[in-house]
Amino acid sequence: MVARRKSTARGFSLTELMVVVVLIGVLAMLAFPSLRKRIEQARGRLGTIEMRAIAAAQERFRAENLVYLDVSASLTAYFPVAAPTTAFRLFRDPDQPLWEVLGPTITEATPYVFATKAGLSGETLPVDIDAGAVAVMPTPTFPANAISNQWYVIQGVGDLDGDGVHQVMFSSSFDPTLYVANEGE
Repeated sequence: MVARRKSTARGFSLTELMVVVVLIGVLAMLAFPSLRKRIEQARGRLGTIEMRAIAAAQERFRAENLVYLDVSASLTAYFPVAAPTTAFRLFRDPDQPLWEVLGPTITEATPYVFATKAGLSGETLPVDIDAGAVAVMPTPTFPANAISNQWYVIQGVGDLDGDGVHQVMFSSSFDPTLYVANEGE
């Protein structure tokens, strides 16, 4: 008779497999909020990139036409839709000819809405800044005797997480600082 040897190879027990599954679940639970926060921060930065694209388009328009383009009826007449939502929308709309003429290089869909006004020195406009951001945003000082004799202002608003708190961005030709309130909201 041939003696059989017992195999010394051993697999994983059900308990060991369950411990590994629980550990992976705990690690995923810890990593998910951090990942979500990073995604929201990246979307917040997307808005600043788009604001700079609009500012660059205003400067290109002025270089070609010697004036900035007054695109929006007011700083709360937003484009591409009337109010910010969490949905991403394309920036182009042939029904908005002034935005088409300005032509900022925003090629991807955006969750933000924008408005831009322009004028000559001595002209002012009511600054319709989002109520939640008034404390952080500067009140623009419109140049009375500016060398350029022209100005533009841009406002961008987004609600990235859908909680009703808006990220508000503001920039102008006479103060190129990009002001951001509630970043990542």
